[in-house]
Amino acid sequence: MEMGMQGMTVMKMVYDGKTGYQTQMGQKKEMDAEMAANYSDNKGIFEQQFYNTDGYKLSTPTVEKVNGEDAYKITVTKPSGKTSTEYYSVNTGLLVRMESKMEAAGQEMEQTMDFGNYTTVAGVKVPGTMSQSVMGQSFEMTMSNYKVNEGVTDEDFK
Repeated sequence: MEMGMQGMTVMKMVYDGKTGYQTQMGQKKEMDAEMAANYSDNKGIFEQQFYNTDGYKLSTPTVEKVNGEDAYKITVTKPSGKTSTEYYSVNTGLLVRMESKMEAAGQEMEQTMDFGNYTTVAGVKVPGTMSQSVMGQSFEMTMSNYKVNEGVTDEDFK
């Protein structure tokens, strides 16, 4: 995955199923074993496709309000044992919020991601906006262009 802004790469994450690295602000960091294990839960771009496979457990949905809209709340337990809470619009079925815990600098923090303004790319609905909130700080990303597997080779995963 690569995120760019104004023609420059802001963040890039490479993972080949076993190991990988991240670059951010020109700094490259190899994944340690724990980080690689976290990514091993993600079997593909759309993780939800794999929720009916071994190792995933889903709670019984309840309905809660998210940004004034009814949403199904589901707790997802991943093969690693980590959990997240996902909210899907009752009207559209699209993911509107995800809550999870992350660790940074030895501290566990709660993270909330809100998704909206969905658009269709290559026949798939993807969010046009994402808002992230961690430790009281939040920022919003507006996607202006999605590219799916454009110019990707095996070398990109090394």
